[in-house]
Amino acid sequence: MLAYIQTHLSKRIISFLVIGFFSTLVHFIVLSSLVEFVNMPPLDANVIAFFASLASSFQLNHKYTFKSKKKYHKTFLKYLITVLIGLTLNQTIMWIGLDIFNLSYTVSFAFVVVLVPMSNYILHSIWTFR
Repeated sequence: MLAYIQTHLSKRIISFLVIGFFSTLVHFIVLSSLVEFVNMPPLDANVIAFFASLASSFQLNHKYTFKSKKKYHKTFLKYLITVLIGLTLNQTIMWIGLDIFNLSYTVSFAFVVVLVPMSNYILHSIWTFR
């Protein structure tokens, strides 16, 4: 039984990480494009980039990571609340990196990439897709 749980959990975490990687890639491409080519402030660009990666991330995690049988509209509101919590954490980390530590937006984003997915995974596991 323990082996089944570990295998199931490992597959789910790997799926979450792979989907998260592609979602993060979309996020970073949009973020850096807006900052570098449109001269948008990084915190503003970060919000737009965050939402640019939202739809595909939800659909892929709903279907592959958590294999939810619930209708999209029933889980999307919970998903949205969870990712808004993640966005708040994301923006806070970006702001601390940019304005307090004077880091570049890319270095600040690296901290986001490490910290936000962990909190999102936990919230999705225990609330969004349960």
